Amino acid sequence: MPYQERTTIVCDCAEPKSIADLQGAGLRAIPCRKYNGSVVYGVRWLQRRRIVIDPARTPNAYREFTEYSYTVSKDGEILSDLPDKGNHTIDAVRYALDGIINQRKYPA
Repeated sequence: MPYQERTTIVCDCAEPKSIADLQGAGLRAIPCRKYNGSVVYGVRWLQRRRIVIDPARTPNAYREFTEYSYTVSKDGEILSDLPDKGNHTIDAVRYALDGIINQRKYPA
């Protein structure tokens, strides 16, 4: 689907220059919202949804969503933090759904 004027692109808020470049090119780019705990909240929100991924068409997204997991301590204890690696697609999905996730109308 080609870009349409009313399409909004939600970007990583840590990249304000990139957002400004996109806006300068005439695209409707806005920053996502990040706050303390937003990654964990967003992942928990996604975990409560049914996400359908075609592994044949999008193998990297499939691998990421099926293999991403919480950090495990040396003792084998599952910790509450999430590693910031192997989660590019998950981050993109969180950014795309930022407006819905942060409404808190649909809790995690």
